[in-house]
Amino acid sequence: MAGNDRACGSADGSFDAGALKGQVMKGRQVIEVNREFTLEELAQFMDERWDRERFSDFYIGHPSGASSPQYIILPATERWCTIVYPKEVGGLFKKTAKIVLTSTYTLAGTAKMMEHGNRIGRDESTYYKIQSAKDQRELNDEMRGPAEEILQEYTGHLRFLLQQAGYIG
Repeated sequence: MAGNDRACGSADGSFDAGALKGQVMKGRQVIEVNREFTLEELAQFMDERWDRERFSDFYIGHPSGASSPQYIILPATERWCTIVYPKEVGGLFKKTAKIVLTSTYTLAGTAKMMEHGNRIGRDESTYYKIQSAKDQRELNDEMRGPAEEILQEYTGHLRFLLQQAGYIG
């Protein structure tokens, strides 16, 4: 297993919260697979197998106005989502095909970060400095808490599906 390729799913594809105890939040998960996927092939694979009742629906799109490539997007929280994308083999450091899942801002999260950035250096009052620090802390706590738990659930389920199809190992 790769460094952050943690087994968080149980044999039936459900999430095992015990697997997270004592582990540091990564915000990014990598699943090594034995074949390359395009984004469309991965979306089709997920479309045929993904448990939408337990893990929500997904779509291909842009998580925020600032992103240029498209990703498979799964909901996490109001300000965070999970994006899924394939990494192909090739180049100096890409020796194996991978599926990457990571947390990123939604439009609401991006707006909150822009609001925070616009205050820096412009608003010198103590109130705005405290409010900006509080907003940033809330965003980080949301990522390290519920968004990370959801990321781990999605990773465990996708790993289970890929294993069932023979794409891991």
